[in-house]
Amino acid sequence: MTHEGRQYTGTTVNLGVGGMYVEGPELPPFSASIEVRLRLPAMDTETTIAGTVRWVRPGGVGVQFGSMRARDVWAINKLPVQSA
Repeated sequence: MTHEGRQYTGTTVNLGVGGMYVEGPELPPFSASIEVRLRLPAMDTETTIAGTVRWVRPGGVGVQFGSMRARDVWAINKLPVQSA
């Protein structure tokens, strides 16, 4: 993730077409406009999706995605569904 030129690295715990939950040692602040770089299994290249940090908890953030390209939506929908 990138916010104001700063790079953040985290682990995606949950991912869907609406957004994602990311855990990491240091993450962007609440309401930050970010760019998320993802490598999705259905795509042969990395993709970048704009988002906004909508909530923060110790060790993690919830990101709401902005407008996405059709191929990004398709690739996210190809991910296997995991039950909790």
